[in-house]
Amino acid sequence: VRSAPGGGARVSVTLPIARSRAIPAESERADMAASRGAQIADLQGLRVLLLEGDENLRETLVALLVSWGCEVLAHAGLESALVQMEAGGFVPGVLLCDYALAGLAGQDVMQASAASLGAVVEAVRGYCGEPIPACVFGGPSDAGLREHWQEQGVVVLDKPVRPAKLRAWLRRLKSRA
Repeated sequence: VRSAPGGGARVSVTLPIARSRAIPAESERADMAASRGAQIADLQGLRVLLLEGDENLRETLVALLVSWGCEVLAHAGLESALVQMEAGGFVPGVLLCDYALAGLAGQDVMQASAASLGAVVEAVRGYCGEPIPACVFGGPSDAGLREHWQEQGVVVLDKPVRPAKLRAWLRRLKSRA
C-alpha cells in the first residue's frame, strides 16, 4: 500500500499462479461421488432412538444420522417415543439422549439427573428386552454423576457434540454387533 496526502493510494497484491489440474471425466466423478456416498453411509441400518428437547438440534442430528445411513426415531421426550416405538414396531439398537431431558427441576441435581436418566435408559432397555448402548449429550461436570452413568453403561459426550466423535462411537458399536 502506498499513499500520499492529496495523491490517493495505490494498493497492489501479488498472488502465486495456481497449477493447472486435470478435471476428471464425468464417469470418474460419478464413481468418486458414489464411493464417498458409500463411505458416508457406513452406519447403514443402525436404528437410533434420539431424545432431544431442542427442535433445531433434533432436526440437525436426525439429518446427520440419516446421512450416515441410520434409521432414526426422534422425539422431544420419552413418553411420545415409546408410544411411536410400540405403534410402529421400532426397536432401537442405540439410545442417544440429551442431558437436559435427564434433569428434574427442584431436586438435588445429581440425584435427580441420575435417577431420571436411569429411568429413561431402563425404560428403553426394558422395551427392547436387552441392554442397548446409551449415550447422553452434554453431561454434567460432576465426576460422580459421570461415573454413575458410566457404571450403567452410558457414554457421556460433552456439548457441542463433535460429529466425528459421535460417528466413531457409533461405528464401534456397529462393528461389535
